Amino acid sequence: MDRADSVAQLRAVQNRYQGIPFVNTIASDSGGTAYLADASVVPHVTDAQAARCVDTPGGKAVYPRETILDGSTSACAWGSDPGAIEPGVFAPATDPTLTRSDYVTNSNDSLWLTNPAAPLTGYPRIYGDIDTPRSLRTRLGLELIDQRLHGSDGLGAPGFTLSSLQRVELSDRKPQRRAGSRRRTRALPRTSDAHRDRRARRWT
Repeated sequence: MDRADSVAQLRAVQNRYQGIPFVNTIASDSGGTAYLADASVVPHVTDAQAARCVDTPGGKAVYPRETILDGSTSACAWGSDPGAIEPGVFAPATDPTLTRSDYVTNSNDSLWLTNPAAPLTGYPRIYGDIDTPRSLRTRLGLELIDQRLHGSDGLGAPGFTLSSLQRVELSDRKPQRRAGSRRRTRALPRTSDAHRDRRARRWT
């Protein structure tokens, strides 16, 4: 990966070796191509299999972040894919990936809204969810990018320079105190106070 000269070369190496253990990959090249992918090794659990085999209340509560399958039957064992480097994992062709000439971003939510102009869908849910509320961190990141690209944040002409990037990165923003987002982020699902309270109780 470190020797790749372009996004295309990087992706080819990832496809060949499938050597990413669990993290997303984000990159850009000198040709102006931005790239984000979940190219990690993901257990081959289809949505249909999960519907059958994630069959306990605890398992359903934590899926897809944690996948707890019924271990009493071989029908719930990880599947196989002829394009994968080894049995039990998905092939690279299944990975959610996006290449763009403007931007890609991720703030530890799923890759669904890597770029709101091109939502990623169609991947197995074990890779992450879609059509769900985004975190405050994700919503703020998308809003900051959108404002910078439109030049509406008071930091000068549209687009990023090193100086404007530093100012955006170090700005003191309180998204939880704002009434709402602008432009594209208005369409993003909102996490209700009740949902946040339930989530907080779950992890305390």
